[in-house]
Amino acid sequence: VLAVVAFALVGLQTVIVRWRQRSEGTYIAASLAGLWVIPAALAVHFMWHRMLTVWSLFTLATGHVMFVATRAELAPTTPRLVYGWFNQLTRGCFLLVSGGYALVLAEIFDLGALLGLRGSLSEVGAQCLFYGLYLGVLGRDCASVCADTMAARMAFVSRGDDEEDRRVLPDTACCLCGGRLEGEATAVVAGPGNERGMLPGDERFGADEEAD
Repeated sequence: VLAVVAFALVGLQTVIVRWRQRSEGTYIAASLAGLWVIPAALAVHFMWHRMLTVWSLFTLATGHVMFVATRAELAPTTPRLVYGWFNQLTRGCFLLVSGGYALVLAEIFDLGALLGLRGSLSEVGAQCLFYGLYLGVLGRDCASVCADTMAARMAFVSRGDDEEDRRVLPDTACCLCGGRLEGEATAVVAGPGNERGMLPGDERFGADEEAD
């Protein structure tokens, strides 16, 4: 029996590693879907009301952010919204994990008995650890999907001969932000004596940026 279990574990790990090497996109999508759906299914089956409440609130908030981040045309406020949400989510999960760890340690050193809370500190600490780790990992995967999607939306990307992604912009676009250049800043091609492709006396980068 142990040999069968060991063989299954090794074989499954090998399949997962090869899957990720061959198709990282489908691996991330499948792992994210499983991490998101399976705990919810278990919570429904065992009627874990607290888990369902936390999962539902997280799904509504993060689902809205992911919906906005994956639109074909991104609003100017989308990057700030996505960064702000996942930044606050990461901070909250860190506080949950830190607090849960502290409560578990307090229970180990029998500090709960001094407060008349014997056994309660470890239970609350374990729940904080679980929710902090679960939402932290799930939020990290969601943030990765949003970042990759927004990067593809905000840049004109083509694949060169060396199979590496290259950003290709038209002559009328700023090379920093992708915004449209206006006035004398449009389409100045680099050449002899003007390697940087700038107008004489022009210190503007492009759309809205200013030189330091």
